[in-house]
Amino acid sequence: MNEIYVNEKNEIIFERVNEISSNENILILDKNITPKKIKKQMDSECLLLIKVDKDTTEVEYKNILKVLDNSKIKIGKIVGNKKFIGYIEEIINNEIFQNFLDGLIAVIYENVEEKYNYIYDSVCDKLDEEFRKKNLCDFKNDQCVANRAGATVHETMGCCYSFKYSTNPLKFIDGVHLCDHIKSKSCDIKCIGCKLFTCKYLKEKGISFKAKDIFLIDTFFNKKQQEIIERNLFFPKEKIIEKLISDKDDKKPYWLYYAKDTALIDEFKI
Repeated sequence: MNEIYVNEKNEIIFERVNEISSNENILILDKNITPKKIKKQMDSECLLLIKVDKDTTEVEYKNILKVLDNSKIKIGKIVGNKKFIGYIEEIINNEIFQNFLDGLIAVIYENVEEKYNYIYDSVCDKLDEEFRKKNLCDFKNDQCVANRAGATVHETMGCCYSFKYSTNPLKFIDGVHLCDHIKSKSCDIKCIGCKLFTCKYLKEKGISFKAKDIFLIDTFFNKKQQEIIERNLFFPKEKIIEKLISDKDDKKPYWLYYAKDTALIDEFKI
């Protein structure tokens, strides 16, 4: 049995314990957790006993997190400078379970802006690591692999050229120029939409990313919010999160939301 903590750097840490104190207010988590079960079992501050099953799927982990996030139950307590979440019966070192632990940190944020900031930063860091680890764009002398292959309109700086969507029916985009956020040959903002983007050259090699394929995004953001994340390029995190919060409970049907380009930040249109 291991105790789960989140420290001041929002890192999951484990401490081994032999037994659980009988007076702890425990909520047992497994793939069968439901809002009704939570309400029946717990209505105040609680700790989590996570029963890890090696056969638990990604979808089941997502459902557990969604149920917890929607339950409005206060989870865990502060111990020293650490947030004590609860207990876990077994540590499984795989990507799905690590995503679940990241999701637990998101759940304990009661303030929606703080929650979205945590998720946004986590996803940005993971995408940056993915591109670095696999060297997907392979920049050399300011030219990406697609630039060097002559597969781009521009000769340097890859796809880091910003634009605005035109309201003129004869034009699709306008104002194309090297992105204003490129400083000293690197980007000075965190924008998941930009980090998700892959050019046609990379797509033809089977390299592409979608918001719905990212565990934290698919778990905590609805379909309209995922549109916001994917379609708004060249904006800093603060602008995107402001839009995510304002459209969180938008009542328009998805097809109308999409058709009217509601997901786009107004500054993205001319």
